[in-house]
Amino acid sequence: MAAAFLSWKLKPTQQPTIGNVDQQNLFDTDPAEHARRAKRLRLDYSIPSPKFAEAGHYLPADKSVENDGPLYEAASTGRPCEGECQLDLGPPKLFG
Repeated sequence: MAAAFLSWKLKPTQQPTIGNVDQQNLFDTDPAEHARRAKRLRLDYSIPSPKFAEAGHYLPADKSVENDGPLYEAASTGRPCEGECQLDLGPPKLFG
């Protein structure tokens, strides 16, 4: 088990360019609107339980959540919701 803390943000590689008024834009869209649409629900940080970490599980920073399902719905509406989702976190990483 792990506690995961998420927020709406850009990928680190997108931050210098998306929403930058000095960055040329092919589609002539408003930089602020472009940044708003590009933001995804991403992992800020996590606190894994010892068992979670011992099993080799790892939650990568800035991993995004799909734009459907209960996590996205709850975050975008501000209301609790019910459902199941699967996060693709890749294979376990063993440290040590």
